[in-house]
Amino acid sequence: MIRIFCYKLKPTKTQVLWFEDILERLRQLQNSALNGRKAVYETEGRTLGFSEQCQELTAARRQDTYYREVPAQFQQSVLKRVDNSFKGFFRRVRSGETPGYPRFRSRNRSFTWSLLTDKHGNRQQPIWDTDIRYARLKVPKLGEVKVRLSRPLQGDPAAERNNEITSEEVDDWICIIDELKTDLAQIDAALKTMPDLCWSHSC
Repeated sequence: MIRIFCYKLKPTKTQVLWFEDILERLRQLQNSALNGRKAVYETEGRTLGFSEQCQELTAARRQDTYYREVPAQFQQSVLKRVDNSFKGFFRRVRSGETPGYPRFRSRNRSFTWSLLTDKHGNRQQPIWDTDIRYARLKVPKLGEVKVRLSRPLQGDPAAERNNEITSEEVDDWICIIDELKTDLAQIDAALKTMPDLCWSHSC
């Protein structure tokens, strides 16, 4: 069974503003990526792939600081999400199901990033405990964010993890960590039901 751990974050006001700015920029990127795929299919009759969109992102980051200000790992996870949406769309078309074309986003609620490995291939621990009230979560380009370590983070530290931070119209920001075979992390400003949902999947 996959273990899922949810921890409430205690970001500063400045960090919350950073979170919200990043979410908006990722929303714009996701809509742009979706529109790019739609335009290429309509004009050239082919599907724009994940690798091509990553190359376009790399070029945009070289030319514009607006893109460079966002961690590349966040942006790549958005492009992967778009890629998965289109794969699901075409799979449903082939199987005769209701396709459900990928939608433009009015807002984003989460961002995801990859955890680094050391020279021995060990996956970094996303959260580390301290002797003071709150533990710390390392967020790329932002630094340390306070997190309430309500239960120990278990599992093999060398194993790949999935971390997420998400947002909704609530004041709570939540870090979600699971032990899926991925190398991702996610922060989520979550719905009010998110903590219960996470704990119900813990073991």
